[in-house]
Amino acid sequence: MRERPLVLIIDDDVDYVRINRRLLERHGYDVVTAAVGFEGVEQARDHHPDAIILDFMMESNTAGAAVAQQLSEDEKLKDIPIILITAARTVKPWWGDKLSPNEDWLPVSKVMDKPVNPEQLLAELDELLHGGPPTAS
Repeated sequence: MRERPLVLIIDDDVDYVRINRRLLERHGYDVVTAAVGFEGVEQARDHHPDAIILDFMMESNTAGAAVAQQLSEDEKLKDIPIILITAARTVKPWWGDKLSPNEDWLPVSKVMDKPVNPEQLLAELDELLHGGPPTAS
């Protein structure tokens, strides 16, 4: 049993990962990271995180959807909550409602637009893991 919840961040933006790793660690989370989709799936298998923060556009325009699909098809990983983070709805407005949680195409718990407000990210993550507001440490 872990003392602190473990979050996996899968994102190819090094600065975004660094900033959010610090944020999460300051608020009582342990963090592992991956820069590409296949590495993220491996990290999920190796560490079985409590939650995943997943970028949508990485090595391809829909890499995040492919990762979410792989995770949802793995019996040991399918129940891990995933927060999909994306700028696609802003940069490519035609994505619109297509980037919403969808059991068949986008099996994630929540979709949030980049840039994400840190307090909102903490609140969403804490809601998924604990059903309540985040606690500062």
